[in-house]
Amino acid sequence: MRFSSEGFSAALFAIGYAGIAHRREGAGPWAALLSGALLGLAVVARLQMALMVAGLIAWCLFIARVRWSVLLNIMAGSVIGFGAGVLIDRWFYGEWVFTAWNYIDVNMMQGKAADFGTQPWWHYFAALFERMLPPFSLLFLAPPLLFFALRRREALTWTVLPFIVGHCLIAHKEFRFMFPVLPLLPPLVVGGLLAMDQRGWFNRISPGVTRFLRAAFLVAHVPALCIVLFKPAQDEAGFYRELYRLPQAGDTILHEDHDPYWQGIPVWYTRPKGVGIAPMNSLEAWPSSGRVFLARRKADANVPDPPFASLLYSSLPDWLLRIKIGGWVDRTAAWQIWELQKPTDWKPSGG
Repeated sequence: MRFSSEGFSAALFAIGYAGIAHRREGAGPWAALLSGALLGLAVVARLQMALMVAGLIAWCLFIARVRWSVLLNIMAGSVIGFGAGVLIDRWFYGEWVFTAWNYIDVNMMQGKAADFGTQPWWHYFAALFERMLPPFSLLFLAPPLLFFALRRREALTWTVLPFIVGHCLIAHKEFRFMFPVLPLLPPLVVGGLLAMDQRGWFNRISPGVTRFLRAAFLVAHVPALCIVLFKPAQDEAGFYRELYRLPQAGDTILHEDHDPYWQGIPVWYTRPKGVGIAPMNSLEAWPSSGRVFLARRKADANVPDPPFASLLYSSLPDWLLRIKIGGWVDRTAAWQIWELQKPTDWKPSGG
C-alpha cells in the first residue's frame, strides 16, 4: 500500500491495538501508556480512527473490564498522543488551530465533503465485491460479517464495526477510507471461518466441493496477487513516465478536456521543465517552435490522421480498445500520447 494518512493511521492503530487487546499479564503501566499514545497519534493521522479508538476503549470498559489504573493509562496516553498533534499543528500553522474541529465543521456541518459526490450506505459492500475478484470476494465479505454476529464480545467486533457503520452513514464515500480495516481483515476472515467451522457449517459441504473451491481460489488469486505486487499503485504511472521522458525543453504538451497536470490542484513534481502546457482549442494557439504532443484521456478523442499524428504511448493496447462491447471504452480512462504535426485543413474538437 502506498503511503497515505489512512495507511499510516492504520499502522499506528494496529500496534496500539495489539498492546491493549493482547496485553500480557503483568505488563507495566508504561505499556498501556505507550499503546494509548499510539491510538492518539492514529487519530491525529486520520480523524475517523476515533471511531475505532472509542470502540476499543468501550470494549476495555464493558467487556474486558480492565483495571481502572490500566484504563486511565490508556486514556492518558491517547490524550498525550492527540495533544502532540495539536502542538505539531501549532508549529506548522504558526498559530493555535484545532484541526479536528475544523475538519468536522467543514466536512460535516457545512457539508463540503458531499460536494465530491454522495453514495448510498451499501456502496462499500458493492465496491469491495467488485474490486476483490468476484465471486471469491465473498470470502472477504461474508466471514467478517459473521464474525461480528457470532463473536459479539471480541475486541475486533467492538473496534471495526463502529468504524464501518460510521463510514456507511457518511454520504461521501471513497475506497481509501476503508484502508484502516485492511490490517485487521485477515483475523476477521479467519475468525469468521473458524466460528462457522465450530458450528459445523462446513460439514454440510462435500469434500469434493471443498477441494474444488480451494483449488479455484488459489488458481484465481495467486496470479492476481503477483500482478498486484509488481503493479504501480497509480495506474497512470506509465503514462506520466512517458510524458516526462518524451518532450524536451521548448516542446509543448496540448490537452483536450483533461489537463494531465491538474488533479484538483496543479501537479508540479511530474512536469518536465521547460515544456509548455496548453489547451488545444484553436489553431491560433499552435506553438511556433518545438515539437507538439497531445495528451488525451479518451481513446475515442478526435486526432488528425497520419501522417499528421503518430501514437507514441497508450495505457491500453489498440486491440483491446477495438473491443467496444457495452461501451466500456467510453467509460475508461485510456491515456495516450500523440506527436502532432500541424495540418492546414484540420481543427481540433477539444475545448
